[in-house]
Amino acid sequence: MATIVEPGRLYEPEDLLSLPSDSNFELIDGHLVERSVSVLTGIVTTRLTQILGNHIEREGMGYLLASDTMHRYFPDRPRRVRKPDLSFVRRDRLSAAQIAAGFLTIPPDLAVEIVSPNDEAEDLEIKLLDYLDAGIPLLWVIYPIARSAVIYRQGGSAGRIRADENLLGEAVIPGFSCRLGELFPPLPDSTSGPGPGEG
Repeated sequence: MATIVEPGRLYEPEDLLSLPSDSNFELIDGHLVERSVSVLTGIVTTRLTQILGNHIEREGMGYLLASDTMHRYFPDRPRRVRKPDLSFVRRDRLSAAQIAAGFLTIPPDLAVEIVSPNDEAEDLEIKLLDYLDAGIPLLWVIYPIARSAVIYRQGGSAGRIRADENLLGEAVIPGFSCRLGELFPPLPDSTSGPGPGEG
């Protein structure tokens, strides 16, 4: 029987394990917060998963984790569970028991957030601070509409890249390089008419 979300209830991380399999919630201090993903976000996530996943698999580096993986490594916030759009963990950091667990309890080596149009700026900033405070070495924040990305590194350095520049794995994923623009679908032809149901 599917679990019904109860308004006003404070949830524990373990409660997420019994939610319907198609639910998409993060847990923020006991409150369920639904993540909404746009079509564009889904396209970019899939493309990055293919390109980055091929490199990781070819080099035998580790594991690429999908957006439904529950991340729980915030000791000062026991009722907080995040779900990055994509993350990577080196093979030597995950035991068989950790792979079988319901939560990822160690910070990944890379976390990726692909920003949707309805993401609130302040909520995104809090999420990024959670990741950086947890000690994640490399963080990619990709903006599909702006066709740009911001790279955050542990230690405080950050930089912005545009579609014609390369997204690099740096020391975290050695040898990985992808032109950022490859992740984005072609821009719509402004001369084309509306699609079905539009206009």
